Amino acid sequence: MAASRARAFALAAQSGLGSEAMEQVYADVRHAAQAYPQRPLPEILGQLVETQDLVFGLLESRQRPDHHRQLYFLAGVTGGLLAKASHDLGNPHAALTQARTAFMCADNADHHGLRAWVRGLQSLVSYWAGNPHDSVRYAQLGAGYAEQANSTTSVWLPVSEARAWAALGNADATRAALERAENAWGTVVEGDDLDEMGGLCTFGRNRQLYYAADALAWLPGERDTAERYSRQAVDAYTEDKQLTATLVNKIGIAYHQMLELNKERPYQSTTGDLRERERTWVYRRDRSPCRRCDTPVVVELQGPAGRERASYWCPSCQPYDTAHRGTTPPG
Repeated sequence: MAASRARAFALAAQSGLGSEAMEQVYADVRHAAQAYPQRPLPEILGQLVETQDLVFGLLESRQRPDHHRQLYFLAGVTGGLLAKASHDLGNPHAALTQARTAFMCADNADHHGLRAWVRGLQSLVSYWAGNPHDSVRYAQLGAGYAEQANSTTSVWLPVSEARAWAALGNADATRAALERAENAWGTVVEGDDLDEMGGLCTFGRNRQLYYAADALAWLPGERDTAERYSRQAVDAYTEDKQLTATLVNKIGIAYHQMLELNKERPYQSTTGDLRERERTWVYRRDRSPCRRCDTPVVVELQGPAGRERASYWCPSCQPYDTAHRGTTPPG
């Protein structure tokens, strides 16, 4: 609270923004962008709204022309973050409204990377709202801006387009878009000011893998490839210590969907495959290769004499200290 009051005083004490005040506004927006994937939305939503109000208020007052352009850039970023927040709260209409305002700010800032990023957000919102045609359209509208920006949006937009094509059942367009996304890494140049914001403002390899897995999961005959991409995505998020609140929420939704599907199936499955010995990840798959690393699954009897139970685990993915026999191995 004290820091927030000090910031408000520093900004209000000047009729026009000085370098220190502008740096403070940049820091506020950068902090919001980096916090978004790492913290639960209720913890940061108030800060996002407050930051947007601050930037809009500064734009409504007299500023130097160069500061006006910078403030429009920051207003576009905060608007994009609030578009994502509205999406995560289940309100696609509000999300697209925020995104349109963010795109207007990007136009006033004349920032190609920001224009492309907002188109990516519009594609994302449309995809999850069940409008894949709009998702494809927004991704394609942003492609030209992404090419000029040479930022990570040049990867995000085609991989977003890919999963929308997959939802529409167009396998050829899906694979072509996935290939464009992979090739786009060669055009990304370090130093883009939007990418340097970090957090939700940049698009990493981990997110690309997740999007690719989502796209391929729609296509018949691509289950194994989709599963491989999803394992790689989890590995990438884990290695980067970015198993974010948003991703954890998506895992929870997927888990709930799995439980609902199993109510109607003749056999319960946690893998989506109903074949014998393929329905689970390790249970009753002793000596079969681990689905994640191909190490043979181990089985061992555990528990008091006469009441032993078979425990199954992968010794690579789920290392277990055999000195502690009698306890259940992880997983």
